[in-house]
Amino acid sequence: MLSDDTVLLRSIAPHEVSQLIAISFYDAQQATTLDQAATMLARISEDYRAGNTIHWGIEDTLTHQLVGTCGYYRGFEKGRGELGCVLLEQFRGHGYMAKALKLAVDFGRDEMKLKAVVAITTRLNHPAVRLLESLDFREVAALPDGYVEYSYPFRAES
Repeated sequence: MLSDDTVLLRSIAPHEVSQLIAISFYDAQQATTLDQAATMLARISEDYRAGNTIHWGIEDTLTHQLVGTCGYYRGFEKGRGELGCVLLEQFRGHGYMAKALKLAVDFGRDEMKLKAVVAITTRLNHPAVRLLESLDFREVAALPDGYVEYSYPFRAES
């Protein structure tokens, strides 16, 4: 578990899946039923056990309500971690994701010893672009279909 004064990053229990159907994704496919969301969570858990992902629920530390998810997805080849994130609509714009991603980046750098942390989004996802840029991610590559890759600049230690 990782936390600050606003958010706690933690595992998601199977009984909590119903709270997250609207933001449950796997391989870019969105769940539309409780069964699909539960299957996706099980697959993410398998990926974690295989060392290919880390998936956290984002909990509001005051209300203890799950507000979203974030994590590292698609493996860690060459010390590179790809961040992904999504918030339930009613919690967007309140700073939860900025705090969660800061914790995730710090964990990737300090605990996982990643050499790079990246995030991929579309240019049209203006809230995601603003979020990444506010956290000092920088655009590093234009990708097909309007996607763009951002990278977090790890600073050299003195």
